[in-house]
Amino acid sequence: MFQYNRVASLTIVSNDKTEAKLIDGLKIKFDVKKSKDKSFNDAKIEVYNLSPETSEMLNEDKTKIILHAGYDNEQSTSVVFRGDVVRSYVVRKLPDVVTVIEAIDSLEAATKKISVGYSSKASGKGILNDIAKIAGIEVNKASSVNDKQQKNGFSATGLVKDIASKIADFLDLDLSFQNETLKYYPKGNADNEEIRALSSGTGLLESPVKIGGIDTKKKNKKSKKITGWKIKSLLIPDIEPGNKVVVYSDMLSGEVFSVATVNHSGDTFGDEWFSELEVEEIKGVSVKTPEGATFA
Repeated sequence: MFQYNRVASLTIVSNDKTEAKLIDGLKIKFDVKKSKDKSFNDAKIEVYNLSPETSEMLNEDKTKIILHAGYDNEQSTSVVFRGDVVRSYVVRKLPDVVTVIEAIDSLEAATKKISVGYSSKASGKGILNDIAKIAGIEVNKASSVNDKQQKNGFSATGLVKDIASKIADFLDLDLSFQNETLKYYPKGNADNEEIRALSSGTGLLESPVKIGGIDTKKKNKKSKKITGWKIKSLLIPDIEPGNKVVVYSDMLSGEVFSVATVNHSGDTFGDEWFSELEVEEIKGVSVKTPEGATFA
């Protein structure tokens, strides 16, 4: 069904988690960038004419935000972004007063310093799950991940993100933090979510564009580049790196892709309401009909 009547809301959660403030009905603009790599996802959100009291909540230490968006012809909205506020400031665009929020996904959890130690034959997946538990976040793992044992044991002291990355490399996994969840799945593959089908009838905009050398770590000279497609659609609020999509267009029909990067942009009172994806093909996987696929 073609989606319409866009809605968005923002929840501000105090540092001690004893107070939460829901903001809806106001003009909300957002730009959310997500990647399948180990770097941080980030968001820039603008809220128009927020009350001074609510705006002040954003300046408290360790404040978190949850951005929901979707369509009011559906039963509920989805989480577009969840993370830690790193900066908030006010800009006057007369007659409006705009509160600008900059946030990073899982910043507090991923940069927590920990120390772990395991004896010989420790499970790699078990270590990753323990790290997530220590960091206080959930785990979203693919059932197809092959486990390996640390034959000589494993010990490390450092940041959660760095230790988790070592284990992910050991297991040959793509690992990232998505909406305060540690997510991992086999490199070059995808997660356990259902295949999502995109077509002109379900919000696909423009023709997919072939691109080469998608760099998911633009500042890292050692990063690996992939070749894939750039796809633009009406906002798909819950899509994230690692999800599977199949695209039906004048250029594509039947290939299954894994999402590498996502850029969600929206404006509840404006024209922007898009998701731009960079995707890479999953070798050896294809579907020829939409059967079993969920249309976004």
